[in-house]
Amino acid sequence: MDSVGKDLREITHLHDVVEYLFVYIGLTVLVIGTIGNLISVISFARLAGLKTLTRSLFLLASLIASQLVLTTGLLTRVIRDFSRADPVNQSVDLSKARWMLRTTSDAVSLR
Repeated sequence: MDSVGKDLREITHLHDVVEYLFVYIGLTVLVIGTIGNLISVISFARLAGLKTLTRSLFLLASLIASQLVLTTGLLTRVIRDFSRADPVNQSVDLSKARWMLRTTSDAVSLR
């Protein structure tokens, strides 16, 4: 019986380690991805030569959709792991809106 308790403690410890890694790595990816997307959006919006090209508008829409994927996919997971309360489980409407935004943005973001 002692080995079962030891195994259970080890599994719980590994689960906690994975959650902490996901929080910090996910938060790092969210911050770096947001900075990269903002720099790209600003450069596409500011350069006069890029404003009129169809490819630039397509890439601009892709960057915005990529940011939505980061926000809807990672932010709620990071909030859940930090606060131990899942914001998506609090509301059915929020869960449906998150699913719709994430799925649509994922299709547009060229992933």
